Amino acid sequence: MRLKFQYGNLPYNAIQRFDIENTDWLRYSSTFVYDGASYGDTTGVGCVIYIGCEATYLGTLQCCGFKLEKGTEVTDYTVAPEDVDYKVYKAQNTADTATETITSVQSTVSTLS
Repeated sequence: MRLKFQYGNLPYNAIQRFDIENTDWLRYSSTFVYDGASYGDTTGVGCVIYIGCEATYLGTLQCCGFKLEKGTEVTDYTVAPEDVDYKVYKAQNTADTATETITSVQSTVSTLS
């Protein structure tokens, strides 16, 4: 299967291809500079980005974890704030449940004593 990354305006003027030879999750990175005038963008609408399979390949392609950055510095993956908030909530909920269980057991032990 071949992953195709295109950008620009229709018809796409820039294409990068990555051959995929296994079913493992892999990280692909593509860097491009978008200058609207160079790509025929006279309207100021912006850049179209397409990520998908070439038509001659059959199969399913699953993509996740997209990160589009502006500038020349590539940064590491960062977790979305809402994901961190949910993990904190889940950990607190687990701790509260454990505390309630301990309190209940202590109460039962006290009653039996």
